[in-house]
Parts: sequence; C-alpha cells; structure tokens
Amino acid sequence: MASRAEAIPFRGGVRKKDPARSPFIAGRLSDNFWIILSPFVALLVMAAAWRWSGLSDMAVFSILFGLIVTGHHMPGWIRAFGEPAVYERHKARLWVSLLAIPALVVLPAIYGLGVVGLTIAAAFDLWHVAMQQHGFGRIYAAKAGDVARRSARLDLICVLTWYVTVVAWSDSWMEGIARSLRKAGLPIFDLLSASAWRGIQLALLAVSLVLLTAYVANAVAVWKTKRISTPNKHLLHLAAFSVLIWSYQFPSWYRAQSVQNLFHASQYFFMVWIYGNLSIRRDATRPGALYRTLFQSRRGILLFGGLVALYGVGAYFLYSAGYRLIGADADRTMQVIGSIALTSLLLHFYVDSFIWKVRSKEVRAALAIRDGEPAPVAVRPISPRALQVHDAVHAVAYFGIPILLVAVVGAGRRNIPPKRELSQIAHEASLFPRSAYGHYNYGKAAGDAQDPRTARRELSTAFALAPTFEGPARLLAELDEREGNHDAEIEHARAAVKAEPRDGQLRYLFATALGRQKRNDEAEEEFESVIRVRPDFAGGYEGLGVIHKWRRELERAIPLFRKAASLDPNFSAAYCDLAGALATLGQTQEALAILQNFRSRHPEDGTAANLERTIRAASAAEHPENQ
Repeated sequence: MASRAEAIPFRGGVRKKDPARSPFIAGRLSDNFWIILSPFVALLVMAAAWRWSGLSDMAVFSILFGLIVTGHHMPGWIRAFGEPAVYERHKARLWVSLLAIPALVVLPAIYGLGVVGLTIAAAFDLWHVAMQQHGFGRIYAAKAGDVARRSARLDLICVLTWYVTVVAWSDSWMEGIARSLRKAGLPIFDLLSASAWRGIQLALLAVSLVLLTAYVANAVAVWKTKRISTPNKHLLHLAAFSVLIWSYQFPSWYRAQSVQNLFHASQYFFMVWIYGNLSIRRDATRPGALYRTLFQSRRGILLFGGLVALYGVGAYFLYSAGYRLIGADADRTMQVIGSIALTSLLLHFYVDSFIWKVRSKEVRAALAIRDGEPAPVAVRPISPRALQVHDAVHAVAYFGIPILLVAVVGAGRRNIPPKRELSQIAHEASLFPRSAYGHYNYGKAAGDAQDPRTARRELSTAFALAPTFEGPARLLAELDEREGNHDAEIEHARAAVKAEPRDGQLRYLFATALGRQKRNDEAEEEFESVIRVRPDFAGGYEGLGVIHKWRRELERAIPLFRKAASLDPNFSAAYCDLAGALATLGQTQEALAILQNFRSRHPEDGTAANLERTIRAASAAEHPENQ
C-alpha cells in the first residue's frame, strides 16, 4: 500500500525514494480515501444506508455504534501490547488501565450512576475527536517540513475552536449534551436564555473566523519564509469541517452523530494498520509473532479486521440486549452496559494519549516525519523503575478522576419534581429548536403529564423535522388512538413503519389500527409482515387469526390462535379467541378445557370468566338433557 509512494523509476531499475520527502503516509490514493477525504466517503456511505437499508436512523446508528465505533477501540490496544518498544516503555500504564476495569464497571452500576459516567465519557469523546483531527493535521504538516512550534500551537487552537463552534451550532448535538448533563444532575443549560445562547454561538463563530484568518496568514508566511506548503493538512481540515458543518445540521440526532463516527473510526483503523506495517519495515526491533501476522503483509488485514469485528459484534449484541429490555431489569442492565461502554471509551482515549504522540521518536521514524525541531533541552535521566512508578501513578490518576467525578456528581443528584423536569425539557426544546429529539422528548414528557395539546404540537414538530425517526410518528399514532382519530392514527402508524420497516412492534400497531377500521385486506398483509419480521411474537398470529375470524374462516383462524397461545401462555385474547372459535365449531369440551387451563393460572381475568359462563350457558341451552 505504501510501495508506490516510496519508489520512483529510473534508468535500469527502480530507485528508492526518500520516504521523508513523501507528503503522504502510505500513498496518494490510500491517504485520500482513508484519511484526507474520508469524511466525504463516510457521508456517501451513510446517505446510502439511510436511503436503501430500510432501517430507521436509530437502528442504523446502533449498528454503526456497536460494530464500528466500539470496534475501533481495539486496534490501539493491539499496538500497545503487541509492539515491544511501546509495551516495555508503558507497561505500568497499560496494566493499571486494565486493572481499572472492575472499578469502572462495577461502581457506577452498583450505585446507579451509569448515566453520569457516560456523560463524563462524552466530554472525553469531544476532546478525543478534535485531537485526532489535529494529530493527522500535524503529521501532514511535519511530513511537509513544517515542524515549527508556532504552527503546531496555532493548529491546535484552531482545530479545538472550530470543532467546539461546529458542535455549538448543531441543535441536535447540543440538545443531546444538555439532556445528558440534566440526567447526570448538572442542568447547566437552565441558566441560559435563548438570546444568551445565541450570543455564545455568535461569539464562537467570530473567534473561529479570526482564527481562520490567522491560519491562512501563517500558511502564507511559512511559504514565503521557508518555501513549505502543506496542502494535505489544509485539505484534511477543509474536508472534515465542511462535512461536519453539513451533517451536524441534521435534525435527527442519530444522523448528526453517524457521519462523524464513521469517518473518525475509518481513519483510525487505517492509521493503526499502516503504522504497524511501516514500523515493521522501518524499525530494527523485531515485534512479536501476532504483531507481524497482523501488519507485515496485506494478508494480515483480514485477521486485523476480524479481531475488530469480533469486538464490535460483541458490543453490538450487548447494546442490543439492553435496548430490548424494559422495566427494572432494563434499568439495571443498562447501568452495566453504560459502565462497560465507559470503560471501553476511557481505555481507548487513554492508550491513544501516549502511544500516538507525533513527538515520539518511534512514531516519527515509522511515519518518516522530518526531524526539524530544535533539540530538546537536556533533562535528568530517570531510571526505568522510577519511570514505571511515575506511569502507574499517572494511570491511577487518569482513571481515578472519572471515578471520583462519577461519585461526586452522582452524590449531588436529587430527585427532581416532574413539573420541574418537564420545564427543563421544554427549555431544551426552545434552546435547540432544530433538534427533532428535543421536541420528541418534550412531546413524550407532555403526554406523560396529561397535556395532549402540547404533546401533539411537539411530536408533530419532531415528525416534520425528522420523518425517518420513528418515535414521534409512533407516539402520534397512540395519541390519535386515544382521541378516536382513527384515520390520522393509521397514517401516523404507516409513517412509523416506513421509518422502521423491520420493527415488528410498529407493524403490529399499524396492523391493529387497520383492523379496528375493518380494512381487513390491508390488516391481513401487515399481520403477515409482523409474523415474518418477528416469528416469535404472539400478537402477530392472534391478530391475523382475528382477521380470519371476522371473515368466518375459523378453520384458518384456529391454528393461528393456538400458535399465539403457545408462544405466550399469559395472552388472554389468544386463549379467549381460540376457545370462542372452537365453541362456535361445536368443540365445546376442548374450548372449556382451554379456558379452565388459562383461568387456573389467571383467576382474575374477567373476560375469560365471562366467556366460560357464556359457553357453558349456550351448551346447556343446546343440550338440556346433559344438565
């Protein structure tokens, strides 16, 4: 992948080209696809997924987060533990970080502080994403020869300020941040009015423009004084920030997050693999067998990708398990899942903080970065033992601070009265008016507070902003059903299914709405879809059986009722419909046996009791000689 960038033809063969003079890490094509222009690639990939996958924004994001985002936490650990020089130098940090896992997983879960932990991790994530962007920029600048401290410091200030500005102007992002802080017991956005927040946004924009002017002026000055140009760095920042400005404006929080997460992870995957490949070729130290297998040749890419995928698949199924749960079990499980996610994030951030420093001799050698900075001031040498102790203390502090923050913030939380919380949610929706999730959250809270007018207004706004987010349409359909507006219920349920066609529960709600209006052909088609999507869901079989019952097709309905009853032994409607259909066909004894079986487990069920009395009365009237 890097050979074309490091060799040039000459008469009589191929002459090696000085890799330090190449402006690319691996090569023009590889660098442009995986790093410099990867934001545009990610935008195209996500646009295709949103249009043709048939999944909702949330479903696409959950797959992306599990497989790609969490999966990209692993490659850095491969380098940290697989490259001898890195491991020997930093083994104290690495092992202390691994030993911190129990504390990070268990403590927040035990004390119900998973949300607080994730909020802290989110702050780390913002810093981490910006620093990766800055790091790639400095690599390309250094490879071009611009290693001046002034340029490096200006680049850092510019990237951090630009990134904060882009996030601040994204209502979707900011609503998510405000919501996380509120749930963690830090409702700091309650202190800001809409006009004050707009003032902060404009101030950040002004500072960003001033820094852009300084950035351009510095680039011109470096060219004039040193004849050094850094086009790859400029293109890298232009591509990233133009895509971020565009994608962060999506009203759907899940869409606003997806593009950045994909290109951030893709850049990291590529960087780890190409670094390993280049370090083996350029470093005299012979790494271990696994490291060589992964990075020495292109064949290792498959194993490398497999390890990442294995970690990501595990994370995806872990997150999916939490999403499917409800009630107290869900809350406890999500606390554990949140803690595990926090651990994975912090380990990733921590390992990256010291193994990828561009100032590191190993990183500079592997990436063929020119050595043009002034020689560092001589420092007193530190013994290997003292260095390990120092690093161990550093790791304890790094992981101890988040644990302490979780404990302190969590201890300061108080139970917020429902009215106060509703007011906070309403304030967030007004601060960030283009956040579909903000309006959805407000509409849902208003509905829970028995304020249907506000609920409908906010849910309709959320639906108009992000029709591919199924939540608002689903709640609107439920609101329509309660108010008896069945035509609107059907259309909103249809919109929810369109947003998330693979959600069996949504299809069931849609089919039920159609059935209530006796649109039997459409209802039958939807109930069949429910069964295809969720073959273990009793409601789909029971609903389809009811359609056949209404058509007086009891021979077709009875097997469906039996299936529903076998899938859910507590499903009253399935047992009652099955017994009623059997009794209608004259199979009275079996019908009564089925009802007796159900009532022995649910004696409180009035519908089953009334049906049993009705069947017995009908049987007695038809066969008085048996009484």
